[in-house]
Amino acid sequence: YYTRMSLTAAIIGCGHIGQQHLAALNAIGSRNQIIACDLSPALAQASAERFGLAHWSTDFTRVLDEFHPQIVHVATPAQTHVKIATQAMEAGAHVLVEKPIAPSYEQFQQLVETASRHNRILMEDHNYRFNPPVQKITKLIASGDFGQVVHVEVFIALDILSDGSAYTDRNMTHPSIREPGGAISDFLTHLSYLACLFIGPHQTAQAVWKKTSTDHALPADEFRATIESGTGTACLGFSGHTQPDAFWLNVFGTRMSARANLFESRLTLYKHRAGIRPLTPLINGIAEGWGVIGSSISSLRGKVAGSPGAYQGLWTLIHQTHQAVASGMLPPVSIVEIEQANRLVADLQAGAPCS
Repeated sequence: YYTRMSLTAAIIGCGHIGQQHLAALNAIGSRNQIIACDLSPALAQASAERFGLAHWSTDFTRVLDEFHPQIVHVATPAQTHVKIATQAMEAGAHVLVEKPIAPSYEQFQQLVETASRHNRILMEDHNYRFNPPVQKITKLIASGDFGQVVHVEVFIALDILSDGSAYTDRNMTHPSIREPGGAISDFLTHLSYLACLFIGPHQTAQAVWKKTSTDHALPADEFRATIESGTGTACLGFSGHTQPDAFWLNVFGTRMSARANLFESRLTLYKHRAGIRPLTPLINGIAEGWGVIGSSISSLRGKVAGSPGAYQGLWTLIHQTHQAVASGMLPPVSIVEIEQANRLVADLQAGAPCS
């Protein structure tokens, strides 16, 4: 359920992720107050027609001058984020920027300074922390039922090397290829903010980047990292070879553990069960089986019904960000948390190979 709001919002960049932003906005706002903007007139117009919007444009400056949006969603390539977000904040708009929010930690700090100077909300898309499984784990931790988090594992398996992948398209270079680590850099933000969410700011970070296949131009196709904070440890990973595609999150606490596949919104909790102790593994196994069946059925129903699926967290983040703008509430992710994630990304990229 999403509360309807009447903010004027502009989506800059109507590609794949921009379409998700538009769909989420369509669920909470007036179509007359949403502007689709893209350098491609065909894409901007098609997006407006798809969602029944009254306005579209190819000129971002004109959008700011004519429509005075209260919030701007930046869904363009990362190299353009700083310029667009800065211009939007200087024009009086709050901004929600796709990950990575900036190509470097120093440029991120520039955005923070601009947001502070103009008293604007600066939000980075940390969408998976708002997916239902992650939200349930954080609630269990907050209630004390989970105990203290000791260790976290975050692992993304994604076939970025397939013939149809945007990351290996030789006719159109993906923007992330120019970043340290290449295509994998496009996912470091997800890995980093989830690690910080559960164990706090990192103290040390060690990363290993590998290119295990020679039939592509990417600088790396495998990534592993170990993180240490003041309260726990984390292992982060990305694999361009492991199949099937999955986004695994494992959280280990002093009272229970959790395993989630964030691509499928699947969550399994492992804990001590009442009764005979030797039966605990059996009961946990049965609970896991039913959980897999239930999440699979729920996922299928959602796809048929047109639900946001794996983008549920993005829709929630957008909704809560708009609520913060409309009511003056605190934003769903603090600038301190965004800073922690970006500092970790910078440290992980420090030794990354480049194209």
